[in-house]
Amino acid sequence: MTENQNSNSNYQRNDRGRFNRPRSSKEWKLIEKMVMSSQDEHRKARRWGIFFKSLTFVYLFVMLMIFNPGMWDSGTVTASEPHVGLVDLKGMIMDDSEASADRLVSGLRDAFEAEHSKGVILRVNSPGGSPVQS
Repeated sequence: MTENQNSNSNYQRNDRGRFNRPRSSKEWKLIEKMVMSSQDEHRKARRWGIFFKSLTFVYLFVMLMIFNPGMWDSGTVTASEPHVGLVDLKGMIMDDSEASADRLVSGLRDAFEAEHSKGVILRVNSPGGSPVQS
């Protein structure tokens, strides 16, 4: 007997050497059930993976917020009671730095124009800088 005529085989080879569909529908349903269960298992694993990745992201974000609270501070304070304004100047006084004249002037203007401000303190911690900016 040739391989195509083997009566014990539930599959038949076609002329290209590939197997055809199983002869009985019971076997076909079993194969289909196995494939579907494998697909369901992969889908569940993917969902759990997404869940744990999201949980890790949220955990890291919360830890970042807890251990670095200054990152979320806007730097401006509004006061409804009498207060003294503080303008802090740190670093080299240069055109493109945090201690530029433009930023200093706008900070002083905001401090003096505050409604309940009783005075303004200018705290300078600078080694100097550009003669034009100073």
